[in-house]
Amino acid sequence: MNRSAEATKLDPPQLEQRYTVLLEMGHDAILILDDEDCVQTANARAAEISGYLPEELIGLPLRLLLDEEGHRFFLEMKAQAARPPRSDLRLCADLPLVTREGGARDVEACFAVLQSEREDRPAVVYLFIRDLTERIRIQKAFREANTFLRNIINSSVDGIIAADRQGNIIIFNEGAQRILGYGADEVVGKMHITQIYPEGLAKEIMRRLRSDDYGGPDKMATTRFLAIDKQGRQFPFDLSAALIRDEAGREVASVGIFTDIRERLRMERELEDTHLQLFQAEKMASLGKLAAGVAHEINNPLSGVLIHAQMLSEELAPDHARQGDLQLIVEQTLRVKDILKNLLEFARPTGEAMTGISLGANIDQAIKIIANQAAFHDIEIVRDYDPDLPPIIGDTSQLNQVFINLLVNAADAIEGPGRITITTATQGDHVRVQVIDTGSGVSPQHQPKLFDPFFTTKPAGKGTGLGLSTSYGIIKRHGGQISVESEPGQGTTFVIELPTEPPPAVKRAFEQARGQDDEELIG
Repeated sequence: MNRSAEATKLDPPQLEQRYTVLLEMGHDAILILDDEDCVQTANARAAEISGYLPEELIGLPLRLLLDEEGHRFFLEMKAQAARPPRSDLRLCADLPLVTREGGARDVEACFAVLQSEREDRPAVVYLFIRDLTERIRIQKAFREANTFLRNIINSSVDGIIAADRQGNIIIFNEGAQRILGYGADEVVGKMHITQIYPEGLAKEIMRRLRSDDYGGPDKMATTRFLAIDKQGRQFPFDLSAALIRDEAGREVASVGIFTDIRERLRMERELEDTHLQLFQAEKMASLGKLAAGVAHEINNPLSGVLIHAQMLSEELAPDHARQGDLQLIVEQTLRVKDILKNLLEFARPTGEAMTGISLGANIDQAIKIIANQAAFHDIEIVRDYDPDLPPIIGDTSQLNQVFINLLVNAADAIEGPGRITITTATQGDHVRVQVIDTGSGVSPQHQPKLFDPFFTTKPAGKGTGLGLSTSYGIIKRHGGQISVESEPGQGTTFVIELPTEPPPAVKRAFEQARGQDDEELIG
């Protein structure tokens, strides 16, 4: 005997008992409607969701459990099932359920219209209601968590990049966009992680992540690497990374945090350069004091030589054979004293009060100091001064240092015979000085760096790279500007523009520097 035959032998109480058990077993609310669309049968879950007592639900019109839109949906569905030929119909929709208190509860309502085998009997309507409150709450919490996580990722100043197991980029935050220059829409789902690294580096990073020797299992401690930005430029960055695994322990993705260190490295270089520049300045100051001391020491015996040569010349007859030799001694001694005088002027401490300066005379003094050096023997120095050039206010010693440095640099740039032309001109309330050489010129990529501390194009041992940096600082302190114009093989022109009357802030800075020097002298 089969089970269907056995079931038909159950008496009505037994059938009703099994029927009731089935209704109450599910987690969903179950309603059976009569032919007037009122509740005929309802399980306990239906009462719990709707807020009605079980006995209150029986006979309750369905329209009181649905809002206007939901009731219209039900009627359209029922009418569709009744159209010839009649057929069973099942439709589900997310609808608000109107509770006993008049509130709304988000539910998924599934209507099942089952037609009777007899044409004269109405269809039976079943309504299965699943409460979506918890699901919606979880979805909302999930969305909020995703939004919160996305905001954290995007607010990071560091770049955060994640890639799936195949290396396809799936997360590319705003920090990564700023560092690498790509937009997220250019990268996510379109670029492979290997495209932001030099060749072979992505493979090396994954090797380290899968080892326990670089920060622990599935992790890599902060390590410095090179990356490639959108323009194809390589730059250094610090990377910490980790592998992401699922619940089964399978590797599903990798994530890296990129820290752009270019600005930090630049500041470290500037700090180091400043430290070295200060160290070099102290050495130069000591050298200046030493030069001044040596000049004073040489001056004393030179004075004796000069006096005795002049006395001998006076004792001998004017036509004596040694008069020419004595005259040569006097001339050369005076020349040495003149060189020492210029050297003392150059070594004099800066920070003095600003005075009126004739730039032509100041440049001539610089030329006197260096003109007899071996580097200038085959170089013609041409002076083209504006005779009406007004005087400027400044520090003679500091400006002297600038012109000496420019002349020495020009001579170094000239290989063999050449020419250095110095011009002065008036431009409104400024004076303009040009130092033009016929040397080898400066390449375009080097020109922006010429005034950086310690940058030099000279061979090792031929220069410290501080001369132009120091000159730049001096001109700036005078309220002026210095620039360079050059082409390889076409020579170089340094252009200096100085105000005839420096701004008040410049004067105050000089006065402060003078006050500090006075305090050091008194101390």
